[in-house]
Amino acid sequence: GGQEPRHTCNLNLQSRAGAWELLRDLTAIYRGMAYWAQGQLKIQADIPRATDVDFAYTRANVIDGRFSYGSASERTRYSRALVSYDNPANNYD
Repeated sequence: GGQEPRHTCNLNLQSRAGAWELLRDLTAIYRGMAYWAQGQLKIQADIPRATDVDFAYTRANVIDGRFSYGSASERTRYSRALVSYDNPANNYD
């Protein structure tokens, strides 16, 4: 019942790299993300977050360990996304 590290990092930097490239590489180690927002560097980590879930359903606690999945029809699914691009040539603005 204990905990163990999800990711470990033991590194020795031996060559030069741009700061932005280095930050992206380091955050990729733990499936994270570094980005520029509102004039500052933001770092996001892929970690479990507190949720408002009252109960988690798993194969261990459902009848015969079987799930039945459903989904919306293709006509009601989104097929487009609005995205933005932070241009490195424009100081990530």
